[in-house]
Amino acid sequence: MSDVNMPVSVVIPTYNRVAIVTRAIDSVLAQTYPHFEIIVVDDGSTDNTREVLNERYGDRVRVVRQSNMGVAAARNAGIATARYELVAFLDSDDYWLPRKLEVQVPLMADEAVVLSFTNWWRGKDSSGQDYFSKIGLSFESEPSVIDCPLRIMTRRRGTGVHLSVCLCRKSAIRRVGGFDERMKIYEDTRILWRLSLEGKFAVTSEPLAVWVDVDTNQESRLTRPGDYLYQREAAKRTFEVFVETYARAGDFPSDIQKAIRDFMAYSLANQSKYYALDRRYRMARRRALECLAFFPKGESLLKAITGLFFPWAFHMLVRAPKDREES
Repeated sequence: MSDVNMPVSVVIPTYNRVAIVTRAIDSVLAQTYPHFEIIVVDDGSTDNTREVLNERYGDRVRVVRQSNMGVAAARNAGIATARYELVAFLDSDDYWLPRKLEVQVPLMADEAVVLSFTNWWRGKDSSGQDYFSKIGLSFESEPSVIDCPLRIMTRRRGTGVHLSVCLCRKSAIRRVGGFDERMKIYEDTRILWRLSLEGKFAVTSEPLAVWVDVDTNQESRLTRPGDYLYQREAAKRTFEVFVETYARAGDFPSDIQKAIRDFMAYSLANQSKYYALDRRYRMARRRALECLAFFPKGESLLKAITGLFFPWAFHMLVRAPKDREES
């Protein structure tokens, strides 16, 4: 068993968010659990982030500065700097409630647990419906240890595992290679799926963080999730994650393997759709054929058939971009 008073390294990546990163930092400093350090990785900000943080927090916060390399590289830099085995992640636009670490650190007492997470609210504040209730996620005990995290990761209604509520073992993160710096989006999805194959997860259903809704924070985002090119890239990257996981899931129950195949089909169907919206009909048909090889059902099947035979039909439902040269 581990010491339940283990210290925590809190890693906060940021880029040109001086106006809001202080809220995230303040939420860590307000924790009732006293054993932590804060590492803010400034990913090449062009505003006065470093000066403001140094003036406001002094030696209570370590600021690591690097050239603009993306959030995956920023988190890896924070992990490399971390003094402690337990590493918690917090995005600069999210924030924690005061008891988060107090409740969560004891969940890591079992050394077989490589990651713990908490319930959370999605929105501007801790009001409304908590996220676990929204997606119908519940557990037999409180808190709970999940022996097969991949079963959670393959839930169709959502996993509830968001990086800003995760506490991980640094040794496990290193075993899976850290965050994939090639990926500019969904790098968090990849590491969470990889960690689900490394050991147990633990969870508390108490909401202890707030994930700020993207719609309230568009001006400081590097990507626009509503953009079809973003969505196509997201589908490509998630497909890559699912293929990797499926290759390693040969010893898992058949229902989990089927769920991963369904995710693969869903990702291919979405790729077909977004290639069609870019008027790249040849690629749309190719992805549709690949999707059909997985015997999709429901929405995925409909998208695949449309992408194969009537790719231009997607323009009737979504405003189409300007014509692009086929490539």
